[in-house]
Amino acid sequence: MVNKIESKPVSTFREDVIKNFESYYDSEIEIEDEYEEENLSNIYENGESRESGNEESAKKPTDEELKATFEHRKQTPAVRLVEDPFNILICLPPKCGTTNWQRGMNTLNSIIDGKKREPETFYPPKLYSLLPVLTTKQIDSNKTKPLRWERKVANTRNPFARLFSAWNDKSRNHLDEHGEISFDDFSGSRILQLVEEGNISEAKKRMRGIIADKTNHFHAPYWAGIKPFQTSRPPAGRNSSFEAFAEYIVANPGNSKMNHHWRTLYGQCAPCAVEYEYIIHLEESLYETPYLLKRLGVNEQTHVPGKYSWSPAGREEMKWSSVPRLTAEKIYQHYYADFVLFGYSPDEVLGFIDATRSDLKAASVAQRDQSRANLFPMRKSYLSKYYEGCQN
Repeated sequence: MVNKIESKPVSTFREDVIKNFESYYDSEIEIEDEYEEENLSNIYENGESRESGNEESAKKPTDEELKATFEHRKQTPAVRLVEDPFNILICLPPKCGTTNWQRGMNTLNSIIDGKKREPETFYPPKLYSLLPVLTTKQIDSNKTKPLRWERKVANTRNPFARLFSAWNDKSRNHLDEHGEISFDDFSGSRILQLVEEGNISEAKKRMRGIIADKTNHFHAPYWAGIKPFQTSRPPAGRNSSFEAFAEYIVANPGNSKMNHHWRTLYGQCAPCAVEYEYIIHLEESLYETPYLLKRLGVNEQTHVPGKYSWSPAGREEMKWSSVPRLTAEKIYQHYYADFVLFGYSPDEVLGFIDATRSDLKAASVAQRDQSRANLFPMRKSYLSKYYEGCQN
C-alpha cells in the first residue's frame, strides 16, 4: 500500500500539466480586491426563487450556532488519533469511506476507555467528534509526539470519484419536482424507520432539519460560485448540476473556496509533514482494509463496516461522460498533488479523462472570472483566519 506513493504523474497532457501546475495555484492571489459578494437571494439563473417553502420553515441556526460550527470545523482537520495502547495516527478526509473508518477507530477508542462497542453502534453526527484530533497548528509545528508514531495511515480515494461523490451527496435537496419532501435516495435509517411506521409527520419534520443543514453548509456558501455555470434549472432533487459544480471547482483553484468534503486530500492530510506508512485507496478497500487492520494488530478488536464494490466496466468513470474534456483536465490540475502524492497511476486518471466529451464546450473565461469574483469575500475570510491561526 505504501508503495502507491511512488506512482508517477500522468499522462497524454502530462508536460502541460506539470508546466502549469504552480501558475494555476498562484493565479488565485492575482484576483483584484474590487470583487464584490454575490447576492444569494435568487436560486436560478432566471431569477426565480424556489417554489417550496420547506427550507424556510425549517429551524434556522442562530449566528452563534453557525459561528461555533465553523470554529469547530477549523480546529478539527482530518488527522485523527487513536491513543495508547494502539498509537494510530490516521487521516480520514470526507468522501473516502470516512464514516465507516471512524466507526472502526471509535471501537478502539472505546476499548481505551474500558468499554467495548461494535462499530455499527456509532451514529452520525456524534461519531465524528469522538476521536482526538491533530490540529493544523500542531502539524505545522512538527513538535507533537504523534508525528513520530510508526502507525500512520492515510485513507484516500481517486479525486475524480471523490468529487462526484461529494456533489452526489451534498447537492441533494430531498425535494420532488413539486417541491415536496421526498424520501427517495435517502439512507438515514432512523427517518426511514419512521416512514415505515407511518409516522410521516415526524419524518418530514426531521427531514426539514436535514434540508436546512445541507442548504446552510453545502449549498448557500458556494452557490455564488456555481451560479454562473447553472444556466438552466438543476436536475430534479438537486441544488445544482454536476457539470456546473465541476466548473465551479475549475474556476476557483486552491482550498479557500472549498468545503472540506471536496477540499484536496493534500490540504487535509498534510503528507509533507506526516510521513504516512500506509496509504489506503478506497477503490481497493475490500482487500486492503483487512490487511491493514492485521498489520496494525487490531483485526481481532475491531473492523471497518460496509463494503464498497467497484465495477470493472468503469462505472465510476462514466459518471463524467457529460463533462467537457477541457474541464476534466483542469480538474486534474486542481487535484494534481492528490494524484501524485497518494499514489494514483496514470491509468487511474486517464480512465476518467477518456470518459469525458471532447466535443463539449467548457465554460467561458468570463463565466469563470465571475465565479471567482463572486466568491472572493470567502477567500479573504479564509486567508484571514488562516493567518490568524498561524500567529496564535
